[in-house]
Amino acid sequence: MMNSTQRRYYVKVMSSLQDSESLNDSYGAQESCQEKEAASWRDFRASLVHQERAGLFTIDDSSRRLGVLPRNWAHEIGSPERGCLLVARQPNMGSLYSHAVILILEHDAQESAGFIINAPSNGGRIKSCAALPEIASAFKQQLLYQGGSLATERLHLLHGNAAVTDTYEVIDGIYTGGLAHANELVQAGRARAREFRLLAGYMHWHEGSLGAEVARGDWWLVAASREYLLSLVRGQQQQQYGMMEKTAIWRNTIHLAGLSPGLRQHF
Repeated sequence: MMNSTQRRYYVKVMSSLQDSESLNDSYGAQESCQEKEAASWRDFRASLVHQERAGLFTIDDSSRRLGVLPRNWAHEIGSPERGCLLVARQPNMGSLYSHAVILILEHDAQESAGFIINAPSNGGRIKSCAALPEIASAFKQQLLYQGGSLATERLHLLHGNAAVTDTYEVIDGIYTGGLAHANELVQAGRARAREFRLLAGYMHWHEGSLGAEVARGDWWLVAASREYLLSLVRGQQQQQYGMMEKTAIWRNTIHLAGLSPGLRQHF
């Protein structure tokens, strides 16, 4: 987490950027601005971590701007937030949760929800879907992943395709939902099935329960770049590691974030 000097520096830089932009009072513009600010904050925070790791950050240098970030970056954060990853820390969490990497879709004071994104369902592939029978023709070669232990009869979609409608944007460029339209796009040849990750079930935490699990040492909290998240969603790791994908994604994520089993760091 950032110290007070770094936070003051961030506010100063963001204020100078906002002063150079014209204001628009429409709801759509405000919503877009909020999304851009959230993305800017994530990139700015990651840039400070990246510079600190490289020994380049100087708190007295008030003229410094965002550094050049690698496409794939990750680092630990101090509290849950929408779009972050929960990365399993304990070896005895059960077959579903051991080595799990969970994308948090929503988080507030009342509840949290997410998908496990690295748990193939024992080689199972999409065969049928009662709610959308024609799904088998579009995604018949796709692996089905275990998104969580709740509502496992429901099929969910995770992707980075902005053309798909009826979606929820988790963070900039990462979407969930839009299964029916994605199915149409794939069938029409306007999208590729491998762009999408299909998941059965989801994870949910009631008020305070996720924080309690983090405090107990069950999870690391990790922020990661859009590009790294998309590489997981689009199955690049699965193509490389096959059925070892779950462990490989877990290991690659903690390595990218600079973490080690049994070690907790704070930035």
